[in-house]
Amino acid sequence: LWEDSTVIIDRLEHRSPRLQAASTGLRGVIAHLLDAFACTALLPMAMHYRWSYRDQQEQFLLAEFGRAIPAGAVPPAHKAAATARVMDKFAGFLAGLGVTADVIPVIEQDYLDLLAALEDHFQHEPYVLGRAPSLADFGLMAPLYAHLARDPVPGFLMKTKAPAVARWTE
Repeated sequence: LWEDSTVIIDRLEHRSPRLQAASTGLRGVIAHLLDAFACTALLPMAMHYRWSYRDQQEQFLLAEFGRAIPAGAVPPAHKAAATARVMDKFAGFLAGLGVTADVIPVIEQDYLDLLAALEDHFQHEPYVLGRAPSLADFGLMAPLYAHLARDPVPGFLMKTKAPAVARWTE
């Protein structure tokens, strides 16, 4: 059983001749570094946009988090309140991730800078490391698609400032 996404991708890359070039040598090192960057450095950014702008995307978040509550787990009349409690718990993680009022301007500028760099790159290449997907694509995809492209506030920024990045996440 392969559980970790990095292990799954590494194993699949080694089985496919087309993908092997993206996982060996310098490209492999870069792919692993970008995966690590995405898993650590982009998590506070993704969580900031999700929870700091909660009031502007509350209905979206309620719908998405509500889908995770199995049918029948709570009475329908209590589902919204149960969903909000789960959301409150996750929103409470911001300070532990280092997201404070002092760093929010830096996080938001970093997001715009990241979008600009990726937009320029995806104007010329279909994937992060060239012509084939790699661990770098999948690592970056986790925060960029799941949070920053789908959530309304950061998604609007991505679609309007970096349409090639939005297309790549799609």
